[in-house]
Amino acid sequence: MSFLIRLVFLIWSSKDVDFNFIYILRIFFLGFIYDFISGSLFLFLYLFYLLIFPKKWIGSLFDKAFTYFYLAFILFVLYFSLLAEIPFWEEFGARFNFIAVDYLIYTYEVVENINQSYPLPLLIGLLVGLVAATFFLMRKLKVFKHIFSDKINLKRRSFFVIPVAIFTIVLGLLMKNKYADFSNNLIDNELGKNGAFSFVSAFRSNELDYEAFYPKISDKKAYSILKQNLLQENQKYNSTKLDDISRLTKGDGEQKPNIVVVTIESFSAEFLSAFGNKDHLTPNYDQLAKESIFYQSLCDRNQNCSWNGSAYFVCSANSGKQYCEKTK
Repeated sequence: MSFLIRLVFLIWSSKDVDFNFIYILRIFFLGFIYDFISGSLFLFLYLFYLLIFPKKWIGSLFDKAFTYFYLAFILFVLYFSLLAEIPFWEEFGARFNFIAVDYLIYTYEVVENINQSYPLPLLIGLLVGLVAATFFLMRKLKVFKHIFSDKINLKRRSFFVIPVAIFTIVLGLLMKNKYADFSNNLIDNELGKNGAFSFVSAFRSNELDYEAFYPKISDKKAYSILKQNLLQENQKYNSTKLDDISRLTKGDGEQKPNIVVVTIESFSAEFLSAFGNKDHLTPNYDQLAKESIFYQSLCDRNQNCSWNGSAYFVCSANSGKQYCEKTK
């Protein structure tokens, strides 16, 4: 399935692909390695289940229920990840990266967005249908014919399980997503990756490659433009270093008022002790609030404070404006 997705992406992005024979060979060779590791990792938990499960219980109701549930769950995740790669590739021209991890963190917003953009019940029904169809096909091909029939002992199981487990762990630790970045062509590099493996790698690295997704000019040219835009008529740079933008400013009647403005974006008030937090998460901000002119939120037009109607805050006048202040 991963091979087919890779082939689809190759044809889809053919106008941007470097069809160097060695590159194409490497794309599918690396792709196979990443696909194999991902498949092994998907089966890793079941591998140890097979190792430690008591011989006398093989074929029991629990064994059958767990085995079929695990297979159904893995198939659902595989189909979901493969289908999810298609709109992600369409938008970013890449495998899963930290943007996809971000989507997982902000689940509510993403699910709402997906629900507005796609028929979610239909998609879930499609995934369940694919899993059911796979089970039906496997049954027709008699894949399940000999399952639960071989009750081998722990020693013989270890002979199979331990080498596979070691192989999976070693490859899982040694293989890095960056090994697929073998050319200057981003599409070629991304085609050689596996979506599930890329997602886990992005989660572990916790970063997004800026240069891979944003066009940029050279540092020399960027600093040259920056220095031209920053310099005022009464200023000069302290040094000729490329990245040193410190300047000396000369002026008549210069004043140096002791003013510090602190602006925080995307930082909820609930983290600060000044707004009632008891965990002391922001000691420096709390100290700053105590030693500075500290304005809390304005009252609304009905003279109510914005802390969920809390009775601990009341409106009071200050310089002609209504402010929320904490009561004693």
